[in-house]
Amino acid sequence: KERVKNSIKMKFLLPTVQQAFPAAISYEPLASPIVQANAEGQLISLSFGDNDKDFLTKTCFVKTVDAHQYNEKKTWPDLRRTLMYLRTEVRFYKDILPDLLSFMGDVEGGVSTPEIFAAGYDLEGLLTEEERATDDPTKGPMNIDWSDSCITGANNAHDIQQKKGGYIVMEAISGTEYMQDSPITIPQAKEALEAMATFHASAWGKQGLLEKAQERLSRGSYHLKTRNPKEVAGLPEAWTHFSNAFDIADDDGEENLGKRIQILAEYICDETSPAPTDPYATLSHGDCKAMNFFLPIQPEEGSSNNDSGSSARRGAVLVDFASTGVGL
Repeated sequence: KERVKNSIKMKFLLPTVQQAFPAAISYEPLASPIVQANAEGQLISLSFGDNDKDFLTKTCFVKTVDAHQYNEKKTWPDLRRTLMYLRTEVRFYKDILPDLLSFMGDVEGGVSTPEIFAAGYDLEGLLTEEERATDDPTKGPMNIDWSDSCITGANNAHDIQQKKGGYIVMEAISGTEYMQDSPITIPQAKEALEAMATFHASAWGKQGLLEKAQERLSRGSYHLKTRNPKEVAGLPEAWTHFSNAFDIADDDGEENLGKRIQILAEYICDETSPAPTDPYATLSHGDCKAMNFFLPIQPEEGSSNNDSGSSARRGAVLVDFASTGVGL
């Protein structure tokens, strides 16, 4: 069954990458798919016809969200959250990133993300363009009667979800110049934090940009209405598991750190969800962790390998902007 599903995905991936490269005639996967809770990714090599003089092959990374696939696994509030993540990331790359890069100009070491060749989504019937991540997540799509799985018109809910979702076709970051791993070293962590500080600085004080981000993206990732309520409910247990795994002492008994954060969740949400006009407001990445940075590989001392020159100038590359919004 899984083999059949994978072959179907492979069949429909070519039309997706052709949104970016119309002359592509075939592709080969270069690694196993990356399957996450809210998206899937595939590193591929594209082949082109002889009439394409620019390149005969090209490597790229394709991130996809198949609404039908996730509907089979998720309740509507969870599926809606997945679709919101997709919409936020596509809108970030298309609507917000160009402004950020324009503000930074040609300054070396500015905000660095993968080059985006094409990105889009079709969520008609599932989400409206005006709908916000903070709206009531329990309400189903306007045009779909989820009780009997039918949609206004000739198609049913199964049919529409087969066609709905989105994609991002992006640059494949070089594995010889960059590393992506967790945990990372202290120097690597400093480099990642410097990249994140640059990202924050690029939007700092840009009220027009922040108002646009507030309209087009989600609220910041720390806003409770954009999160799964199960996350807050499970904080005490999650902290116990985490502290035991990493041998972190927490001697407050039942009032462990997870429980204290749970009690303060609403306050923390309010304090970390500023308006675009508030002091210290900027863009928050929303998922700042080691695996969302590609860090330049430092050549070994005495090595003649010069591949790392361009990556050192470019600096760390940030990825996964599905939770990006106005924050601190």
